[in-house]
Amino acid sequence: MAKILRSRYGVPCFVLNDAQAAALAEARSRNVSNLVLLTIGTGLGGGIVLNNQLIFGNSWEAGEIGHSILKPNGRRCNCGKKGCAEMYISMRVLHKYSHEKDRKKLIERFKEKDPHVVSSVERVCKDLAIVIDKIFLTIDPQLVVVGGGFCELGPGALEILRDHLKMYSQRSLYDVSQVDFSILGNDAGIIGAAMYAKERLLGGS
Repeated sequence: MAKILRSRYGVPCFVLNDAQAAALAEARSRNVSNLVLLTIGTGLGGGIVLNNQLIFGNSWEAGEIGHSILKPNGRRCNCGKKGCAEMYISMRVLHKYSHEKDRKKLIERFKEKDPHVVSSVERVCKDLAIVIDKIFLTIDPQLVVVGGGFCELGPGALEILRDHLKMYSQRSLYDVSQVDFSILGNDAGIIGAAMYAKERLLGGS
């Protein structure tokens, strides 16, 4: 795709997805060399930075954490598999659990400690904690950062997530403080895309 666009428009062009771009931006902004970012929006995306480099994988599927199996033979995913993580972890799922279609109202109700919405966030975080534990035990990053619309829920949601993660981290070598929400918010993707293009141009590739 990048070669086609370069040829057509005669300008430097590089391609990566939004989660990868956001992961790069968060890693650079935090000055860490190993980071995994999970974007929780309409689905569950991921980006991986190891040794200061974005990881794409052999078939460019690295970071497709949303399509790793969380619950075998579970809910059918659009990808054709059953039990994919994003069928249990996404804003779409949270809206469904809470029976609240409006994003702003959902956030307001959570911050007002509406019991039904809070229990819905707890339900998503319980599954998210399992995914994050697997990431730490597989990649051992310095940080796992959660981005996307889920971050709009604020510190209360991060506290719930960390609480669910404690039962796993206590039996491992990572700490729940290594899990954080995005510091760049919805701008992470565009900032990371600019960083990536600049680095490729300066690197001559």
